[in-house]
Amino acid sequence: MKRKHADIYKVPDFSDRSPAYFAATVYADRVDILRSRARMLRGRDRAIMIMYLDKGNSIVQIARVAGVTEAVMSRRVRRLMARLIDNPFILCLQHRGVFDPIEIDVAKDFFLVGRSLSTISESRAISVYRIRKILARIKAFKKRISKIRSRNV
Repeated sequence: MKRKHADIYKVPDFSDRSPAYFAATVYADRVDILRSRARMLRGRDRAIMIMYLDKGNSIVQIARVAGVTEAVMSRRVRRLMARLIDNPFILCLQHRGVFDPIEIDVAKDFFLVGRSLSTISESRAISVYRIRKILARIKAFKKRISKIRSRNV
């Protein structure tokens, strides 16, 4: 179905129970979550997300500033958003009593910052084997929580 030129300028119906209102509310909530979680990022990743979410720059503009192609920047933004939305590190923060501080640090380094196992091992002075055990524990906890949530819905 082809859109008419006049359809572009129509204001969507935002009555209390309309699907458009629900979609706009959900979208606004996700953007707020992304903005607050983007502050946890470091360096270039943080700058990219601030430019995209807060400043309203387009992918093309950000790619030009970074000196990469639009496709590379689009993938990077998409991956960053996925890391910020569905992130086991956020789950660890929400359930701090279940995890040790070192486990939370490993989760942040791996899931949020995107460091490799060897880099985490060197910076935290723990073995790669221990890091794998910690990540397996976090993933199992996430799976258990998502199973509980799916039963309740």
